[in-house]
Amino acid sequence: IILLKLATTWCPTCKQQVEEIADIGSFLQERDVALLEVFFQDTEAMLQDHQKATNYPMSHHVLQGDNKVAKAYNLYVIPRLLVIDRDFKVRRDGSLISAYDLKRLVGELATP
Repeated sequence: IILLKLATTWCPTCKQQVEEIADIGSFLQERDVALLEVFFQDTEAMLQDHQKATNYPMSHHVLQGDNKVAKAYNLYVIPRLLVIDRDFKVRRDGSLISAYDLKRLVGELATP
């Protein structure tokens, strides 16, 4: 299962999404969930600071997005979190999600 988060490091709601994901980090790790964060309008230094400040227990990768990526994803609101299942189907595509709702969704997808 992959969480694809499209965000910036400086947006307050994006920071809230970080907290929601971090709150269930151990749960996500136990279910072999990977987090891929793609940041827009951030410098390399900002991304490095973000990586140092976040301590996710699950597999976690940070990438820098550009206008081409934003256009490909029709990015108009941040944060945007896509939940991709084991068959690479997008099961959720939306803005901020609570730790409770994300845990419930991942729990359903992780069940064989």
